[in-house]
Amino acid sequence: DDHGTDSLLEATDFCFFYFAVTISSSVLMQQLPSVQSGARMNMMCLEIIQLLVSFVTGATDAYHDSSDFEDGYIFSQTERDAFHLEQANSNGRGGSAPSSRGVTSARLSQESAEPHISGSIISSTQLWRAFLSLDVLNRLVSSCLEEVYLLDTMTGQTDSEGSSTITLIAGAASDFATISASNREGILHAVMSAHNDELNAATTLDVKESSSSDRLSIDGQGNWNAAAALADKVTDASGVGSSDIPNCDAGETSWMAFKCILSMATSLKLLSSERASAEDTTIAEILSGSFVSTITLLQHYIKRMNGSHVVVSRTLTAYEELAYASMVMEDKPGNLRRQAILTSLCKLCLPKWGKKRANCQLKESNIDALWTMLWLVHSHFEKIVDEWDVIISTFDQLGSVSISSLKLSPAYSEKAAVIAKCFIR
Repeated sequence: DDHGTDSLLEATDFCFFYFAVTISSSVLMQQLPSVQSGARMNMMCLEIIQLLVSFVTGATDAYHDSSDFEDGYIFSQTERDAFHLEQANSNGRGGSAPSSRGVTSARLSQESAEPHISGSIISSTQLWRAFLSLDVLNRLVSSCLEEVYLLDTMTGQTDSEGSSTITLIAGAASDFATISASNREGILHAVMSAHNDELNAATTLDVKESSSSDRLSIDGQGNWNAAAALADKVTDASGVGSSDIPNCDAGETSWMAFKCILSMATSLKLLSSERASAEDTTIAEILSGSFVSTITLLQHYIKRMNGSHVVVSRTLTAYEELAYASMVMEDKPGNLRRQAILTSLCKLCLPKWGKKRANCQLKESNIDALWTMLWLVHSHFEKIVDEWDVIISTFDQLGSVSISSLKLSPAYSEKAAVIAKCFIR
């Protein structure tokens, strides 16, 4: 019947898109490491990347057009405890995970007094296109960041305002990760995916290291497995319909976008450590093209999900990597990027920065941010010029805050005591 035919076409279209993205990933990963592929191939690679970015921005626009994408919700320590997420481990940062593998939003809502977490506010088709595209973009910035940058130079595609392919990728991933995790449902989905990703990391490490370039990455494993299963089913038999198309996990998609930005920060640090030279403008230009989108997203996630040890840990690691790239490549006075990073980080060290409040209590995320800030100051003190005012002001404000806090677990209280000894010295 007509309904059955339409249903079959929907499933087939989904699989065509899946296979097209997989092939595109293979082409990009094979061609980009060799930027001397010829003008025609370089232009094709650039067009593929731009098309992938358009699917991400399309999903972002769909979120933005909904009426409830932003509600001011914050995933705090109290929320984390209500959802029974595991407490911080002994070192007070990272390593936290759900109590069992593959914890889902539905299960967590059953275990707590919270209401059920609703699904995504945009269509699964839009989410699938965004997720599969972000998976490829994440792999590109992880492995071929400099080659992606060079595509613009080799094809002459950089516009008069300096907008580059790196800027497009960073902007698309940052915007999607931000707007898809700006209300309660979106934030909870992202947090659940972050913790599941942390839990799955150790067991999938060997798979990641052995994965070939002709398949999508293991990140977002639940989405990837669901898509691959349907693709195999269509390949083997034609008796499938739209009901066979799995729902795309909104949290995994948001987390994939966030990890794309994290991967870009890691790649920038690696490039900076390999090519630290004042004459090398490539890394400085990549940093310039991605910086605003990166720092904006990092601030959003750590402020709105400060109760998640995984999110806080990953975000602060990106702060470290971004600071390293900024300081190594640009150590002159007036470095606005260095100022932005250290100022942002200092403000994360206190519940309310800028006011001395003896009765305020430090949160776990404040301790983590302070630990990161002290490490950056220790590691790069010779590079810091104009930022000493905000750093000293932060230390001064911390001097009026009690180390003892009801909001700190024993592990974090111990960590806070260690930090306090630094001031005594």
